[in-house]
Amino acid sequence: MTSASRLLLVLLLPFVALACDSDGGAALEEIADISAGGEDSDSADSAEDTPSTSDVEEEDPSFVLGVNITGQSIPGSFSELPEGDELLVEYGPQGLWMVVLAFKTKDLFDGLLLIKAAVESEGMLQGEFTMTGQEIIPGPGGYGYFYNFFLVVSDPEVAGSPGVVSFSVTDTAGVTHEVVREVQLVGGLETLNDTQGN
Repeated sequence: MTSASRLLLVLLLPFVALACDSDGGAALEEIADISAGGEDSDSADSAEDTPSTSDVEEEDPSFVLGVNITGQSIPGSFSELPEGDELLVEYGPQGLWMVVLAFKTKDLFDGLLLIKAAVESEGMLQGEFTMTGQEIIPGPGGYGYFYNFFLVVSDPEVAGSPGVVSFSVTDTAGVTHEVVREVQLVGGLETLNDTQGN
């Protein structure tokens, strides 16, 4: 290194130190702020976007009224019965006309069940039935299923009319869930004629 280079380095050292001092001081102040609990805007936004444990909602108990393919007792045979949907009046194996109801439920009942159902049409009771000491069949997703609730109706000619289904389930602890659903009754003698025709 030449004498001129040494002289230039000696002259520049104070300015370099001053610049480092200035930047380093700012950096030290920022570190001190963060240590004292201060947050920059990016970290604050991240904290707001991250849901806390208390914000995560637990799944509510569930009850779904439906129907199943007659005689089957598997989850694939079950389908929901929405408001206003069709409900088939069919000729049962016991030689009576009936509608077949079912349900699936989750985290709602314990123990044996008392199940009651009724169907009305145009203000007239068409059938009612009660079953006691019933059990739910475990299924996928934590659901339990009940299949093949055969609710006999008094007259197959009720098919073609609007109806109202009332369905209630009560467990041994007294927990009760009730559903009232408007439906369109279909089938009846028409389905029997179709079966005989085939």
